[in-house]
Amino acid sequence: MTRTPRTGPRRPCPHCRGSLDAGPVVYHCSGCSRAVYAADLDFEYVPPRHATA
Repeated sequence: MTRTPRTGPRRPCPHCRGSLDAGPVVYHCSGCSRAVYAADLDFEYVPPRHATA
């Protein structure tokens, strides 16, 4: 299975601080090859702002 890169800020691996792939439910670390569930990552969701005309 090929993983496509995600746009936006990348989340660091909580084990080795390496980069995680696209997810969205299970992320895979390129550094330590561990699987990390999205629920285990600590980040705040900020919805995108829409421009008003």
